[in-house]
Amino acid sequence: MNMEIDSYGKSIETVERILRQLKKGKAAPDEILKMTKTANGELKGCLKKIEFLEKELNKWVDSSLL
Repeated sequence: MNMEIDSYGKSIETVERILRQLKKGKAAPDEILKMTKTANGELKGCLKKIEFLEKELNKWVDSSLL
């Protein structure tokens, strides 16, 4: 589980780093596109992980209540 938490942290750090770079406004258009795609990929990965964990938690709660 710690490895998953670390991967969330790394994904968030990547997105934050990209946002800081984009806010500086010094990147070339092709670099902006690349950074945006990377950030979107990181966020989608986190969302999928969160959705999976939510389903697992719901299953556990449901089975605990039986």
